[in-house]
Amino acid sequence: MGQPFASDQHAIGNCDRCGFQYKLTELRSEVVDLHVTGFLVCSECWDPDQPQLQVGRWPVSDPQALRNPRPSGSIGGREIRYAYRTDFETGLDSWESVNGTLTWNSSDQTATLVSDALSSAPGDPWVQRGWNDDDAKIDYLSIDASEYKYVRALFKVNRFPDFEPDDRYTFDFQGDLFWSDVTGTGQPFPFSSTERVRASPLPVLSNSPVGTWYKLTWDVGSVATWTGTVTTLRLDFFDARNEEGTGPDYDAGEVEIAYIAVEKF
Repeated sequence: MGQPFASDQHAIGNCDRCGFQYKLTELRSEVVDLHVTGFLVCSECWDPDQPQLQVGRWPVSDPQALRNPRPSGSIGGREIRYAYRTDFETGLDSWESVNGTLTWNSSDQTATLVSDALSSAPGDPWVQRGWNDDDAKIDYLSIDASEYKYVRALFKVNRFPDFEPDDRYTFDFQGDLFWSDVTGTGQPFPFSSTERVRASPLPVLSNSPVGTWYKLTWDVGSVATWTGTVTTLRLDFFDARNEEGTGPDYDAGEVEIAYIAVEKF
């Protein structure tokens, strides 16, 4: 048998939409929602099948929600790992020294602690933030002890103390952190031995060259007295005093501090 229809090479036909005459080969089948309607239309009247008519025909998974998201500002996000941090970029940021002098190095953006031989306890300088004998300088911190469990500091030794056999600490390095929740004016001295922890591990400084950087970590999360709102921090690096009754040393060296931070992780 031959082909069932005559050749349409020269045939003409009318568009089922507009009625204008075209070559039959120029007319196209109309399809709606994947179904051929039977209409033949010209190129001006022809429209492609609308894909939105197939919505729901096939399963599509395009979830928008994330599992365990960490948006900026979320208390579980690592963006807010610090309750407090100072990098000494623009100054001392209310840090001050006791039994020493604390100066800001604008070129290095660090703070340098040097003991004061004329102080009440020469050889035992420390830095503190949040409490001061002078009410005008009080600038309390506000650290939620239930959320933030670590205090860290990055420092280097520019000059070591003179080590003596009867010094209180091995190589004169103390590495203590004190804190307090004292607020209000006219308060007594806020620091006590019950609110103190030693950095761990303590760096071994005896054979270290001058200018070596060390990172101290104080883990306060398991200390019972690290509780409530901590308003004051105190960091002790060197204590060059001799044992009780033998007289003080006057020089505890020179420490340069790059940052101090209270961290969540």
